[in-house]
Amino acid sequence: MALHSPTPARVLSLRPSPDDLTSWSEAAVCDRLRGFYFAVFSDADRARDAARLHWSCWRGHLGQADAQCGAAWQALARMIRDARFDAALIDRADEEVVDEVTDLVLHKYRRAPQQAKVYIDRLVLAAMRMARARAV
Repeated sequence: MALHSPTPARVLSLRPSPDDLTSWSEAAVCDRLRGFYFAVFSDADRARDAARLHWSCWRGHLGQADAQCGAAWQALARMIRDARFDAALIDRADEEVVDEVTDLVLHKYRRAPQQAKVYIDRLVLAAMRMARARAV
């Protein structure tokens, strides 16, 4: 049996697909958002809905699919406004997401600093897009 050297198509890229970060961070970030919104809303269903909507926004921005975030963002903003909470509440929840993803990346990729940098860069860009979407 002949051994073949890997062709460029078979070599794994350092930059995984944009969905990779969202797939392995989703459970932890959703738990963090649920905890945040359960502390805010007295109604568990509203807290779950707020966490789900907020993760939808983040998933879209982390996956570089900003166009998919509009409806979720509007629904979340309306929910916060209807509950008569300050809109800055969403900023505080965003801080929770940034902290969680940063912790996950630094822990998971402590021996792969190049990959950690790729993910942290994507997180920063997603956070900037989230802030820009709210400013409109």
